[in-house]
Amino acid sequence: MEAIYAQSVSITCPYDGREIGLPYSYTATFDPDGQSGIIVKRFVWYIPFSGQGLSGESNIYGEINGDPNNSNPYWDVTNSTQSTISIIWGDFFSICNDEISVYVVYEENGSENQTDHDYCNIDLFCIIQPTIIGPSSVQNCCQSPVTFCEIGYGKQDTWTWTVTGGSILSG
Repeated sequence: MEAIYAQSVSITCPYDGREIGLPYSYTATFDPDGQSGIIVKRFVWYIPFSGQGLSGESNIYGEINGDPNNSNPYWDVTNSTQSTISIIWGDFFSICNDEISVYVVYEENGSENQTDHDYCNIDLFCIIQPTIIGPSSVQNCCQSPVTFCEIGYGKQDTWTWTVTGGSILSG
């Protein structure tokens, strides 16, 4: 009876949310499933919306391993069973999620093969310009507090407010 082997690749995806403009590392590991004589040729990474070469409201550009160009797929040519890439997620016009996929091209008995893809869904903390709601004007003689709020801000939770001719009471 002939044994059936299943070479595979898996991605390690740390962090629950990724902030735009900060670097995060992702590692893919190739498992030859006990087979000897397998030569890893390359890891092929796909990151569809990393924001490379494009920018939304924040002008923060994405990059993969320091490359700011839109290089998808990204090939890591290596003989190693691991590949680690660094991704800086860019502001890609309010697209607040992405997916990393990777597969390995390997050689076995002189033939080139590839593993199935492994995937990692990415939740991004996008930079979205909020809409400020409140009265369109406030009279100079107004003695009661006036409330202004922001809406449509995604997952952002930190703001710097400035007021001219008044003061901030809370928030």
